[in-house]
Amino acid sequence: MTDHDLRLIAWARKAAADGHARQLRERAGWSQAELAAAIDTTEASVSRWESGDRRPRGDLGLAYARCLAELAAVTGRRSA
Repeated sequence: MTDHDLRLIAWARKAAADGHARQLRERAGWSQAELAAAIDTTEASVSRWESGDRRPRGDLGLAYARCLAELAAVTGRRSA
C-alpha cells in the first residue's frame, strides 16, 4: 500500500467513527447493502464500521475508503 492509500484508509476510519461516512452514503442515496455490494463485503460489516464497533482495515478498508471518496466527489463533500 502507498502512503496515499494509508491516508485514505485513515480518513475513512475517521469518517466512519464520526458519522461522516454514513452521511456521505445516505446523501448519495445508497443503502448499506448497496455500498457493501460495491466493495464485495457484507452489509453487517458496513453497519459495524458506521456504528464504530469495528474499523475498516487492509484491502477491504482501502476499497471502502475509495468508495467513500467517490461518494464524496459525487455529492460535493470533501475527502482525503
